[in-house]
Amino acid sequence: MIFNRLELENFRQFYGHQEVEFSAGDRNVTVFHGANGSGKTTLLNAFTWLFYEKVSFTQDDKLASERALAEAEPKDIIEVRVTLDFEDDDVRYQASRSYDVMNHTDSYLTGFVKGRNLVVWYTDETGNRQKKANPRETLANIIPERLQDVFFFDGETIDQLTQINNEEQVQEAIESVMGSRFLNAPSGISKAQQSDFAKKRRTKGVQNSRSSH
Repeated sequence: MIFNRLELENFRQFYGHQEVEFSAGDRNVTVFHGANGSGKTTLLNAFTWLFYEKVSFTQDDKLASERALAEAEPKDIIEVRVTLDFEDDDVRYQASRSYDVMNHTDSYLTGFVKGRNLVVWYTDETGNRQKKANPRETLANIIPERLQDVFFFDGETIDQLTQINNEEQVQEAIESVMGSRFLNAPSGISKAQQSDFAKKRRTKGVQNSRSSH
């Protein structure tokens, strides 16, 4: 899986429209560095909200930018949106989740969700852009929710992934990304099939080096 671009619209600290272009080519590691409260955890939660509609914030109903709410008139609608351009199995995707948040009349720093939307586009073999009929299922198949702690985690808690009781989860995540689940199946695959698979696995291993959490 390769992340190309992340777009945020009024998502927590990220007021208005903000974009992140992920590194590619020889320098393919993207690092976010900043003081506490600057938005690093918010970026992490942008991924989990997009894929699973879940966040780790104490007040998970306060997704809309406080600045956007402060500038809005009572009953104004503020769009909160996260969009990710990425590639998986040689297919280009664009996934976008959004809330329409209405500004409360009694407080300019709160609002309530009036509408929810999730859409996933992909580029087919002919280069045409198509919309997925079931976007939630599409995202769940790419990174299953049960594996989210392996793909999307706080760097300060990375030591937890080395614990013995997490070995199976980590192995399943690696197999999911590398497409190597059937390596553990009984033998019976022809040498040509094994060679073809090994070639694909090596190629995908190079591609995955560009992925950033």
